[in-house]
Amino acid sequence: MKEKYLIWIIIFLKLTVFSAINMTFEEHLEEAKKGNSYSQWWTGYAYENGLGVEKNYKEAFLWYRQAAESGKNHPAVRMFYDRLGVCYEEGIGVPQSLKEAAKWYTLSAEKGSTAAQLKLSSMYFQGAGVPKDNEKGQKYLWMAAAGQHPNSDPRATAVAQRILGLKHYFGENGFLQDYKFAAVCFWKAMKSGDVDACALLAMCYGSGNGVSKDMALAYVFSNIALSVKLENESAREPLEELRSDFMQELTPAQISAAQEVARDYRKKYFSESP
Repeated sequence: MKEKYLIWIIIFLKLTVFSAINMTFEEHLEEAKKGNSYSQWWTGYAYENGLGVEKNYKEAFLWYRQAAESGKNHPAVRMFYDRLGVCYEEGIGVPQSLKEAAKWYTLSAEKGSTAAQLKLSSMYFQGAGVPKDNEKGQKYLWMAAAGQHPNSDPRATAVAQRILGLKHYFGENGFLQDYKFAAVCFWKAMKSGDVDACALLAMCYGSGNGVSKDMALAYVFSNIALSVKLENESAREPLEELRSDFMQELTPAQISAAQEVARDYRKKYFSESP
């Protein structure tokens, strides 16, 4: 009997989400005025992006605010808090206030938003909108990198793992320098689909920092990183130069084998890549 109820609930939720996605702006607006928190958020999103209505950032902010205040028990409340935090951080429809942004990101982080945890870690490291506090910054970065909350976003978790690796690689913000742990973090991020982590693994294997020096693997990861769009495209040119350096230390047979490994990794961890 319990299984039947569970199946019914799953079907109901899927139908509800599908219905919400296919509603028009006017339908969402009508529901928003009745107090539907998801429709309030969607109405704000529509005003912000000009979906079915002329862009109006002030209206967007007002509806985001209503969603955040009325949807405290909604399963997607972290999404409401996140967007309101972004509005305050970037000054979308409201005067910019990093202090207010931190307030809403904190609420969202407590609900398991990996993106909010990442934002807060950066804010505490920099002292932006909050007093500078490396311990709190570390706390939120560890939370984001762990990705253990049911609401965690795997993509944001991968980014957090990469950033955690960088903090250990350079020994920043109170983290002890630890090349070996940094490499472990880069591997985790890469396996979660973070392409920038490939560039960092290429650096590790090319220098022998944290791992045994291996020009073949350095070539593999530089090849993967250069085959897709990097988050930091300014790194492309120096990475191309590094790949050329790696190739010079490999035989044609080693290069061919490394290219095969790179193809396998792209297929396994970056399915959208060629």
